[in-house]
Amino acid sequence: MSRTPIEEQLTRRLHRLADFAPAAADRTPNEALASTAAPMPSTSRRRWAPAWALGLATAIVLGAVIVSHLTGGTQTQRAGTTPHGRAQHVLTIAALPVLTFGDPLTGEPRTEFFAQPGITTLRFVSLGGSETLVFDEPALSDVRLSAPGGPSQVNLLLERGRTYTIASSIPGHRRAGMEATITVR
Repeated sequence: MSRTPIEEQLTRRLHRLADFAPAAADRTPNEALASTAAPMPSTSRRRWAPAWALGLATAIVLGAVIVSHLTGGTQTQRAGTTPHGRAQHVLTIAALPVLTFGDPLTGEPRTEFFAQPGITTLRFVSLGGSETLVFDEPALSDVRLSAPGGPSQVNLLLERGRTYTIASSIPGHRRAGMEATITVR
């Protein structure tokens, strides 16, 4: 009597199950199929384990990079020393379409912003077009925020009594008025 294709498939799967669980041979074909889809033989599993782990690690790192890029990322910079701990304050500065910095809620142009001392998250948003924000402060010369497209925020350790000058790094924008100060009090 010949077997049907389904019976042949079940027989092959039962033989594979025998490699993993000695009790699998005592099960009916339907019980065996219900307990596992199609396990790989143990030798194949050992051979592919490092590749699988490497693939998973690559996917995790790639996912983190993509999420960081999509959310704008957060740099951690210093004005004196490296900030340790969470930001205590947030300062949001907007790039306005009229080539100036301003308030992100009202859209009003501003040339002076105020911040409290300590670790501060500086967020940079654009209310029209692409723009950049850089510091004149030598200790912060590597800070470059871009909106949109990021990184769009940075954690800074701002010192009491200091005034930091910010400007656009796009040619001609600073001369057109894209410059402001952050005074820490």
